Amino acid sequence: MSFAEAGIVSANLSRIRGEIDQLAGSRQVRLVCVTKYASLEQVRLLLEAGATELGENLLPTAAERFSGLRDAGFRFIRHLIGPQQTRKLRLIPGAFDCFQALDRLKVARMLNAELVEAGKQLDVLLQVNISREPQKSGFLPQEVDPALEFISAECPSLQVRGLMAIPAGPQAFDSELEFTRETARAFGQMRAMFDRIAASFPAATPFDVLSQGMSQDYRLALAEGSNMIRIGTALFKGLEGK
Repeated sequence: MSFAEAGIVSANLSRIRGEIDQLAGSRQVRLVCVTKYASLEQVRLLLEAGATELGENLLPTAAERFSGLRDAGFRFIRHLIGPQQTRKLRLIPGAFDCFQALDRLKVARMLNAELVEAGKQLDVLLQVNISREPQKSGFLPQEVDPALEFISAECPSLQVRGLMAIPAGPQAFDSELEFTRETARAFGQMRAMFDRIAASFPAATPFDVLSQGMSQDYRLALAEGSNMIRIGTALFKGLEGK
């Protein structure tokens, strides 16, 4: 990769961090850099530019890539960000620091069993289907509290740290104005749910992550109180064709 390409990646990362600081004010916001479509060389540039958290969703590719980067001396928090088939859950223990897409109780039970066998614990976020899309994974809003009770009682190797959501995308709306209005509303509903649960969550286990907002809508998410955003394509803008 050229010096120019390194400069593009570094500038994109700095620009997004600047926007986060401007829109979030005094609130601490974590940036998860989504690298599933990036080349290994581009990911290395991102880490060299100062990225501290990476997210990917494909197994076993993500585990292998993160392991290789760790072996090369890079230090970063490893996020698994997409729902997983049950047959792949065995690949998670020890390979990731946080699983952001715990979307059903069957996965919770099976992943907990894999972690127990491996002698590991894992931070997880519950994925909430806040827009109630039939084709999308995640707990419906009314299912979140029962799911938390079940995991607390039955899955001791899972440490629920918060919530994650992906509201309906622009293609679901007739206009940009409708997309903006409904997306902001969904993010606001998630913030209200997060605040309510955090206020009564056991102090021994921090419930402190509200992960919402991607390249297409992270500004709306930040305005509605998100404290973790997941950015992919915006980080590599300008590298097309290079």
